[in-house]
Amino acid sequence: MSGDLVAIICTAEIPIPTLNAMLTASKNHNTETPPSIIVLDTDQRDRLLQLDCDSATSDGHVVDEFISPFVGMALPEVVRFVTETARDTVVNPYSVFIADERTAADQTVLVVGIHDDTREVEATVRMVPELLDLLAANLVIANTDIAEMRSNAEETGGVYSH
Repeated sequence: MSGDLVAIICTAEIPIPTLNAMLTASKNHNTETPPSIIVLDTDQRDRLLQLDCDSATSDGHVVDEFISPFVGMALPEVVRFVTETARDTVVNPYSVFIADERTAADQTVLVVGIHDDTREVEATVRMVPELLDLLAANLVIANTDIAEMRSNAEETGGVYSH
């Protein structure tokens, strides 16, 4: 099925131990839903088309050789990639998790909601890594609204942690 996994796109050089700690925290926190995230290591459509739900980053581990092809990419470029290059693949076209410079410092991830009609950023909020898989599963089935998350995050210093 198309769009079953929410991509984690690294736009900054995130240390592998940091990424793995984040994925492990998510895996340990999420015991009820199937893996719903994928750390993308390609920006090539032909490789994206080969991915399926079993490609989810479910073991809480990114290989030491991981290099993100998205380092240095600005948010509008990431949105364009998700809505155009990755459209009609296993990657969800309506939301994306961004691991950026701040992620390297505090392990929070930028959650980006993408408007279906305009294909532009609809809402953003920062989130703790423990919720990656759980939130991804809810975003895929449209059970969560990023604008509502942002409102809840204001109560906790701007980072969603519920």
